[in-house]
Amino acid sequence: MKAVSQTVNIHWRTVSRLFDAWEQVKTGDKYAALRIASGRGAKVKLLKVMDLLPELAQNHSRNLNPMLDSLEKEHGIKVCKSTLQTFLKEVGIQVETRPTVS
Repeated sequence: MKAVSQTVNIHWRTVSRLFDAWEQVKTGDKYAALRIASGRGAKVKLLKVMDLLPELAQNHSRNLNPMLDSLEKEHGIKVCKSTLQTFLKEVGIQVETRPTVS
């Protein structure tokens, strides 16, 4: 456990939990036991300012870049554009994204 944890730079207890989760799955997809549970991640950060998001979307003409900038500067929340877009879709706030130019 120690060697594996040092190799992948995580705590040995995390490695132990992953092995335990893997062994508990009797049938089916063992890799599903290793995935991060739903409900974790950036959503927790964005829930704190969920009341402000419709206003931000309206003020910035539904452009995500100024919304991201505002969230980072005013609220200390840094998330990527796709995460914000997904979160807004999940909570039902409509935004229009402009295609990126390559």
